[in-house]
Amino acid sequence: MADSVGLIFVALTGVATAFCAQASSPDYRGLFVALAPLAAIHFISAGMYAVLVPRWYRWIAVGLGFLAAISFAELTLRVA
Repeated sequence: MADSVGLIFVALTGVATAFCAQASSPDYRGLFVALAPLAAIHFISAGMYAVLVPRWYRWIAVGLGFLAAISFAELTLRVA
């Protein structure tokens, strides 16, 4: 049960991070600052989930983490 709850949390934060990072905004710096805490929470929780859960579910968390990381990195490039 706890594995499922953790996976749902990682999935929701990952999709939210990836979706919000692709938003169009007149102020990308403000979007970056607003999204950074959610991205940090997602990356930490996905990493902990991938390390602590020995089942194949961890690859779902790793995939969502990779997707969110790519989207957030692209937002970082728009800010720079």
